[in-house]
Amino acid sequence: MQKQVRKKKSNQEKLQEAVFIKNKYLEVKKPLVEKMFLWLFLWFGFWGGYYLLNFFGFSYTKGFIITSAYYLLVSIIVILVFRKHFYIVFKEFSAIPFVFLGGIILASFATYWFANLYLGSIINSIAGISIGELESISYSYLITKIFEILVQQTFIVLLISFYIEAKMSLKKLVLTFILFFGGIHLVVFYTEGILIGGYYFFSSLIAGILFPIIIKKYNCGFIYTFSIHYGFYVLSGLIILIPYIFRKL
Repeated sequence: MQKQVRKKKSNQEKLQEAVFIKNKYLEVKKPLVEKMFLWLFLWFGFWGGYYLLNFFGFSYTKGFIITSAYYLLVSIIVILVFRKHFYIVFKEFSAIPFVFLGGIILASFATYWFANLYLGSIINSIAGISIGELESISYSYLITKIFEILVQQTFIVLLISFYIEAKMSLKKLVLTFILFFGGIHLVVFYTEGILIGGYYFFSSLIAGILFPIIIKKYNCGFIYTFSIHYGFYVLSGLIILIPYIFRKL
């Protein structure tokens, strides 16, 4: 009889434990879902604002100060709204990643100066292709891109922070970002074609692996991911032109 009572009691304890775990899971899940909805609202709102600026003629090369100011404003708004969730970026200060970032930016401007000096006339004389802002070898593009990468990295760091707070493992975090980055870059197949679209799509998958690991594991990791992100776009603008330049030569 005592064994049965003990067994019954044990089952009751297990049931209580299961209910407790379920409630704790819902406590974590509910705020995460709410935060994700707000994140998505701001994300799509950000891109909606960008296309609205485009509609009125502002871009990376035309009215670039307005475009840059818009990106900066969005970054500030996101940081203020979610200021309590950016704890993962406020680790022990280190000058090394900022020196690395400065080096990347200086190298980018130097590269574009060289390209503009020696390849500008060739690029401008290429017939049969439409030269976009990315390939225009414009300093205004380089400046605006800094602020665009800032706002993108702000959203990325915030999203990683949400998942860390939800106790997501690094493996699941990386898988989530591979799917997320890959998903949002599918549109480039439509806008840029198979070749260039594939280049950006597969690069986004690599970023989905690297960014969560670097931001979570390394001190001031977001500065490194910012540098990589910016350097990638700057170099891509020139890499895309290489086949056309060789054809012209």
